[in-house]
Amino acid sequence: MLPPHLVIYCWPIVALILFKRLSLPLAICWSIIAGYLLLPFGPRLDLPLLPQFDKHSIPVLAVTLFVLLRVSRDAVSGTRGQQVAASPVLTGWLPRHPAGRLLFFCLVLSTVMTVVTNGDRLVYGSLAIPGLRTYDIFSNLMTLVITLLPLLVARKCLATDDAHKDLLMVLALAGFAYAFLVLYEVRMSPQLNNIVYGYYPASWRQNIRGDGFRPLVFIRHGLWLSIFMACALMAAIAYMRVSAPEKKPRLWAMIIWIALALLLSKSMTSLIIVTFLAPVILIFTARMQVLVAAIIAITVLLYPMLRGSGLVPTDQVVQVIEKINPQRANSLQFRFNNEDILLEKANDRPLFGWGGWGRFRVYDSRGRDVSTTDGRWTISIGGEGWFGYLSRFGLLTIPIVLMMLRRQKYEISRATSALCLILAGNLVDLIPNAGLTNITWLIAGALLGRLEQEAVLHSRTTSQPVAQVFERIRQYSRPRPEKHRPPPNVTPLRGKSGYARGSSNRRTSRGSES
Repeated sequence: MLPPHLVIYCWPIVALILFKRLSLPLAICWSIIAGYLLLPFGPRLDLPLLPQFDKHSIPVLAVTLFVLLRVSRDAVSGTRGQQVAASPVLTGWLPRHPAGRLLFFCLVLSTVMTVVTNGDRLVYGSLAIPGLRTYDIFSNLMTLVITLLPLLVARKCLATDDAHKDLLMVLALAGFAYAFLVLYEVRMSPQLNNIVYGYYPASWRQNIRGDGFRPLVFIRHGLWLSIFMACALMAAIAYMRVSAPEKKPRLWAMIIWIALALLLSKSMTSLIIVTFLAPVILIFTARMQVLVAAIIAITVLLYPMLRGSGLVPTDQVVQVIEKINPQRANSLQFRFNNEDILLEKANDRPLFGWGGWGRFRVYDSRGRDVSTTDGRWTISIGGEGWFGYLSRFGLLTIPIVLMMLRRQKYEISRATSALCLILAGNLVDLIPNAGLTNITWLIAGALLGRLEQEAVLHSRTTSQPVAQVFERIRQYSRPRPEKHRPPPNVTPLRGKSGYARGSSNRRTSRGSES
């Protein structure tokens, strides 16, 4: 067995090896995605006034450090005339697009205001929850920065079309390799975390489905594993479309293998997402894929408003699911009931929410917790309020929406449009589940960087229309014949008068002599 704390704290060494051996986009993708898949969930280091250091934060911090060192080294090499990294890196660390920058600062403001407006002490029977204090602002801001680091790093370093292809390839290969572990746990029960790290990280009852098991491997929950396998399957399909014809038979085998692992993961939400989005990736054009992704993203962003106003037909949905699987229908009805009571409490402090430490949860008169938070949107609205929810989910949806609005102007490749659909599928999963991970922010940052890069290229192209016209005229016009000129080293013959023969001055000189 491996010591889990030691494995987590040694991950920066693995990331350093990846940065030394791979290109910058590949090193970023493998360091974050492999860390999410292989590091154990549970062990963490809690220091005063600092966020938790665990399997989510340590890979991101290591990647950020090595990106800083790599970019600074390449900048020095560029000033000395040496070869710079092949993949372009955007300037700055904060989003340059006005919408992205506005949402970023709104999220920072929401984090501060949530602490400021929740200094009161909550008492529910024998349970007392302390209020938030001033120094919680610093801790919450540090946690927010670490949460957004994958987006900022990807926006800076994964903005090109080649980087998007690399991201698809890494997701597909990681899903293909992880499928072996998934199928092992389907057959042998979720025991790999216990075998490798010596403990079981979750409730055993949550991973029993029917006569079999829901695999877990090294991820927090089986539902989080299923949505990752769904994203890997869509990435494999997209990578197959942009690959050379001779690679497609092997990629089809990879797709079938990942699909088998996803099917046996026993997650209806992930299966529905793949069933709907995989044909879109396989058949539609890039612009149509972006349009579909934008419709999904806007729907997810507005879902809490639709849910609170009663426009979501929850009773009809439960009745349809009950005809297919009564057990799933009961689970879905339980989720809807919890959403209702959580929304009711969130409306008591709608702007900035109730804050952390379980303050947004629902308790009875004895102080017992009677709520279950499944969907990420309920956690965000309850803890951060509508201001924080729109800022956080806006950062995830705005790259897709802006890409859709600019789809006629910008060059959108199939790799970029596929990432839009993968992100949209992950957003759909955030309605019933809470699987908002570093991979989600990584994809959103890559799309945001691509949007900013296309805006720069488009502005450069349209800023010199006259030069483009003359360049096009020059390309399609016939070259003019050059005038005959004597070689530079040959002296023309001169007559007695001293003028060159055939010169116009010769006759004039003779006329003057006469």
